[in-house]
Amino acid sequence: MSYESPGVPVHFLSAATTNPTVIKASPGVITSITALNTTAVLYWLKLHDTLTTPIAGTTAVVQSYPIPASVAGNGFTINVPIKFAYGIAFTLVGAIADTDSSNAATGINLNFVYR
Repeated sequence: MSYESPGVPVHFLSAATTNPTVIKASPGVITSITALNTTAVLYWLKLHDTLTTPIAGTTAVVQSYPIPASVAGNGFTINVPIKFAYGIAFTLVGAIADTDSSNAATGINLNFVYR
């Protein structure tokens, strides 16, 4: 039986911006995402395959996930590997369009596990 590293956990809390963040500035794999939204507005988690800080509305989006609104807390968990050729990055925005650059609010909790 071979042992594979379980991954590196990282945790982010949103600011009232598009939250452009590089998780890993080299190729990698996200193995888990958990997102929780404690606001009354649906926001969008956009994943980007880049090793530089993404620009919401400009940097190509490779995956997009709605984070359901609920002041009591609502969200999702994904446990499917997602491979990134260049780097793992994300933004949080207010609309579905890949070209959206509207700010998210504070109140979103993100947890990633990556390798």
